[in-house]
Amino acid sequence: MPECGGTDRFSFTIGNNTGFNGIYISTPATAMARSYVYGNKIKNIYLFASSPIAQVYKSAGISVNGGKVRVGIMEDETTAAGNIIGDLSASTVGITNASIIFTGSGANASFAGITFNSLAGADVKIENNKIAGICVNSYATARTSSLIGIDIIGTAASTAIIDNNEIGNGAVGVAPTAMSIQNYQGRACFGIYMNSAGAASSSLTISNNKINNMYKPQESITPATNTPTYVYGIWFNTAVLCPVTITNNEIRDLVFTAGRVNDTPIKWSSGITFGSQAAGSVIRNNSIYNIQGIGAFSYNIMGVCLVNTASAARIDVNNNLIYNLSSNVTRQLGANATGCTGIFTNTSGALVPGYNVYNNMIRLGYDRAGNELSTANSFMGIRDSMMTTGAANVTYYNNTVYLGGSGVVHSDTIPTFGMCFATSATNAVVRNVRNNLIVNDRSNATTGAKHYAIGTGGSASALTNFTSDFNNYVTSGTGGILGRFTSKEDAINMTNLQTFTAGDVNSKNAVPVFISATSPTPDLHLNQTNTQNSNLNFATNIALTNNDFDGDARKGTDRTFGADEYTGPLSTFNASSNQKITVSTLSNQAIVKGAKAGSLISFYSIGGQLVQQLVASEGITTTKLKSGIYILQVESKTWKLIL
Repeated sequence: MPECGGTDRFSFTIGNNTGFNGIYISTPATAMARSYVYGNKIKNIYLFASSPIAQVYKSAGISVNGGKVRVGIMEDETTAAGNIIGDLSASTVGITNASIIFTGSGANASFAGITFNSLAGADVKIENNKIAGICVNSYATARTSSLIGIDIIGTAASTAIIDNNEIGNGAVGVAPTAMSIQNYQGRACFGIYMNSAGAASSSLTISNNKINNMYKPQESITPATNTPTYVYGIWFNTAVLCPVTITNNEIRDLVFTAGRVNDTPIKWSSGITFGSQAAGSVIRNNSIYNIQGIGAFSYNIMGVCLVNTASAARIDVNNNLIYNLSSNVTRQLGANATGCTGIFTNTSGALVPGYNVYNNMIRLGYDRAGNELSTANSFMGIRDSMMTTGAANVTYYNNTVYLGGSGVVHSDTIPTFGMCFATSATNAVVRNVRNNLIVNDRSNATTGAKHYAIGTGGSASALTNFTSDFNNYVTSGTGGILGRFTSKEDAINMTNLQTFTAGDVNSKNAVPVFISATSPTPDLHLNQTNTQNSNLNFATNIALTNNDFDGDARKGTDRTFGADEYTGPLSTFNASSNQKITVSTLSNQAIVKGAKAGSLISFYSIGGQLVQQLVASEGITTTKLKSGIYILQVESKTWKLIL
């Protein structure tokens, strides 16, 4: 039918060691010309996999087997013309109405929207495509099939760019059963997935993708507590050898039911799970929010989960926004139960990986709808579980962490932490914790668990190789305590805390004023017009964080704790006239006073796009703008303005 219309489906039964591909393209890497796949629709399909299928025979809407290929781009290399795999409409969801339904009965059965097999010399771009309206259904008692948005397989050296794709139909605030990517069998839902080693000389970039509305329920046939039922935005296994760049992706509204007992971190639900062994990988500027676990074993949810299994040079994790990770049963802490955690760093054995974790904003204590969670939950903004005997090295600089939720009813004593560091008697990890802004405002209704700004494990060597200074710690609610350290002793004030850490001599206990830490969609930027935030300007200079969360240059001295730089009163002197220019706000008005008449007043977005420009008049110039964050320039002077 034209445009895949009509009510009839294309039905196909897949036999042993075979797979279905709506479009399959394979070109030699030596070919001079590129191949282009764009503007196609693949939908209204029912697939039944009747026997075990090896991974190399995975089924997909579009399969690219090496070569020089562009998927979703026209021949001029710039014009977007994405393919649609499935259907983006709200009605094409579930096990009967989905546009593409895949039923698998054997091990390794899977369906992917797009598959890339990285053969030697491949040069592939997968851009601008949309994948939605897909469901994997259960058959008999099998619980083995995976559902993958974009699947990267193969181990040969290649170059791949995965950019500006949308996995999920973009709907906002929908119930899990109305989500556009669903898997009712036992394996997981993955947005972007790599389960192969990947050559060390490969180049892989994953950027500007939107991954949303994925649901992995507990299977309805023969439920088992030992069945993995997880959901992931981006997932890389622990054998990936090449450096990977993961930037500017939006990962949201991922829901899973139940989970598996005593799993390891590589299998915990997450926005990004990353196991690359390579030096030079970057996880930056990603937004990860609204991930929810439901059911008895749904207590492991990560924003970013780092699980290196080999020694490597440093990996940067910075400028990410993470919020609203929740579970209705998150009550446990331990090696295989970590609760809802913004950023998790982990390794074991004698490995010595390194991480730089900086300029991230994390808000926890709220559910997928942004409501306060008053049930007994364990939250950790950043959890370091580096249990290696090797001298791994991790830095935590200028992160902003806020934990909220009032009237918390606790039936156990599981604590919450802004930052938490696991330790053991043989732990040799070198940790450097500086310039962080940690607020744990979680508050009990009466009594219950304790809510710490910072803490370590109970080992006597808990603070070996641990350097902590120039941080800001705040707790304010019932049960709030600044720190917990060796032998699980509480530090109830800054003097106690400094005694335990043998550091923190320059750390503070100043209450910040955020734009909005507690709204459904939080804003952890500092209120630039509130002079109370000047109490946060005692951080030390660190070259790695010369720019803040928004990319703004930090001050030369008296820098600010946390991810957002506080610049103080919005005023400066005009060097030529010694006249003071002041900038203030009132509702949605920007007010500029003292600028030279005739000079340009320019408002830019955070991304650098000119929003509005006007000519200064004598005295005061005012203009009205939409709510947001702007860069204001007047007479070569610059302000960050929040309306």
